[in-house]
Amino acid sequence: MTIKFKKSALTVAGIAGFALAATAGAATFSVSTDVENAITIDVVQDMSFGTLFATSSAGDAATEYSTLVLSPDGTFNPTGSVSADDHPLLSLGAPSAAVGSITVGKRTPITISLPDAIPDAVHGAGALAYDPTGINDNITLRFGGPTGDPDVARFHLVNFTLGNVQGGSEVVDGTDAFKYLVTPAFGSSAVEFGIGATIVTDTSGVRTTYETGTYTGSFEVIASY
Repeated sequence: MTIKFKKSALTVAGIAGFALAATAGAATFSVSTDVENAITIDVVQDMSFGTLFATSSAGDAATEYSTLVLSPDGTFNPTGSVSADDHPLLSLGAPSAAVGSITVGKRTPITISLPDAIPDAVHGAGALAYDPTGINDNITLRFGGPTGDPDVARFHLVNFTLGNVQGGSEVVDGTDAFKYLVTPAFGSSAVEFGIGATIVTDTSGVRTTYETGTYTGSFEVIASY
């Protein structure tokens, strides 16, 4: 019995010695990153001022012209709109604001730059005048498009605004009034926004008659981080 007990003790000691042996392991991890330098703005809806009544323009930026203010939600805002007595500009319905969408993956604010078409002069009851020499982006709507009849009166677009944001919120950039900071809401995969502008009758001094038909033009919006 004594001999068997000693053998058992040797066996236990051998197991304990094996458990104390140290081992080491290593693993290699890969590293990657994706660079996306382009932000895509999807055009959900183009801007339209609907059907307008406009027969003539005084053609002088310093005296009489008419305006309509289209809000980012697609409605006309009477604040800032002026109508010259002899050259009225009236809405007959069906306006729509431009609507854009940006896919986002985080809450980093996006800077959206609208056309720099902010005039300086003042006309009427607090309304802003259109002076083609005082703005950087001269946006026009011409009869028959960009290559249409040069003698027909045209419309100008000024004072672009951004709002009606879905999936986020917006504030005006403190340095440039035509730039907006749009911050996606938590969990949003995209932000959608409306763009409005003020349409102004011709101020060339020579083009004073509007023809019945479609007037078209275009403008550019830029998004960046």
